[in-house]
Amino acid sequence: MGVLCNAGAGRNEANAMCRHFGFQYGMFIDPFSFKAVKKNKESLISDIPFVATDVSCPEDATGPTTCEWVDYVDSKVPCVDGQQVAVRCADEPFKVVTRLSVTVNAKGKGKMMCYVGAELYGQEYNAKKNFKAIMMQRSSDGQYAMISEDPKYKKGVFFAKESVKDMDQCFVCLTWVENS
Repeated sequence: MGVLCNAGAGRNEANAMCRHFGFQYGMFIDPFSFKAVKKNKESLISDIPFVATDVSCPEDATGPTTCEWVDYVDSKVPCVDGQQVAVRCADEPFKVVTRLSVTVNAKGKGKMMCYVGAELYGQEYNAKKNFKAIMMQRSSDGQYAMISEDPKYKKGVFFAKESVKDMDQCFVCLTWVENS
């Protein structure tokens, strides 16, 4: 038993390791991010020897047996603690869920809320930090009007308050990942 050194490993290798366990996609993560392993302390993984390095997998690899590697004892470059292969696996590399809610009070004041949830390889993705949104409404005559080009964000929700003149309207919340 042993661990793989992450030298030379990339997307194909992460995907292959995850496919071995029944997932479609993988991404490398810091091996010290696991709760069972503590940085700056005696770690569980530092006691397990490296067995291979320079792992190379074809794009369609289904696990470590479909990859090539160099046995660690034959390697010219040493691997150190922290270079253990650690992957996060998921069936979808990026998943976004958006819901829209509109409420209108008796005075015609509307509140539009756009709930955004995202996961990157199964890990929560910070919507406040990474997403932008705009909110619009479409009237019954087909005209679009901007409600907010920079809606406020609080606790997982982009929101804007506006007067609603025509109850026969379609509301739109458009979200995107910043700098993508």
